[in-house]
Amino acid sequence: MRGLVPGSLVLVLLGCGYHFTGMGPDIPSTARTVSIELFRNRTREHGLEVALRRAIEEEFRRRGTLDVAPEGRGDLVLSGSIRRYQTTPVAFVGTSAAVQYQGVLQVAFRLVERATGRVVYDNKLLQESLDFGAVSSVVVSSSPRFQRGTIDAR
Repeated sequence: MRGLVPGSLVLVLLGCGYHFTGMGPDIPSTARTVSIELFRNRTREHGLEVALRRAIEEEFRRRGTLDVAPEGRGDLVLSGSIRRYQTTPVAFVGTSAAVQYQGVLQVAFRLVERATGRVVYDNKLLQESLDFGAVSSVVVSSSPRFQRGTIDAR
């Protein structure tokens, strides 16, 4: 469940008006690379910041015109904090087995031009929610996606 909500956040960040892929009007024309810092995790969900960073980097690599650079070396720097992460069961089979959840993720993020320190974009609170199905008590550990650690938003 951990990867489902961060992946949906990435789609919102990159696909719904934010234009981090280098096509937005505020992205400096000289910017060719972006570094994604590890977001501060203010939740109790251990490792969520790593999953979010990987998902964002993957989306930039797949969709973006900006290349991902090592931390601190990009023309632009994306940073932020994860403020809230919650999954709530919303549908059940019988009286106890959850088969559908709603995930909520709240983040604050900022995109800064490294050379000048100019804030290109700042969002103090973005909330994304996603409903997803689950099969109770089932882990398919022989699945190639499970073994690669890529069971996430897709």
